[in-house]
Amino acid sequence: MIIFFRVPKTDNFGNFSLKKIIPGVYSLIIDCPGLTPITKEIEIGEGELINLNRLDLNILTPDIITDAINAERKKWDANNDNKIGILEAINALQGSSGIR
Repeated sequence: MIIFFRVPKTDNFGNFSLKKIIPGVYSLIIDCPGLTPITKEIEIGEGELINLNRLDLNILTPDIITDAINAERKKWDANNDNKIGILEAINALQGSSGIR
């Protein structure tokens, strides 16, 4: 049986809750734009409260942060010299704002 829960909103600290979950083993998938999805197996017992703060999810590892920075840099580096000059920044800002 596959059950999908979508947590559409978290508080400012990323906290969320799901109620009335049937005991069993679930795959928790954390998916955020720009990051590789992370899957964690969670076992929930009858009446059990699970605190995800206790799980080591390693969401922001140095490699993930470096990859995200490099991906963003490539978007702005028009001439592929691994530098973002002032003209490239202006062009990128104009392009993203729609103002020319």
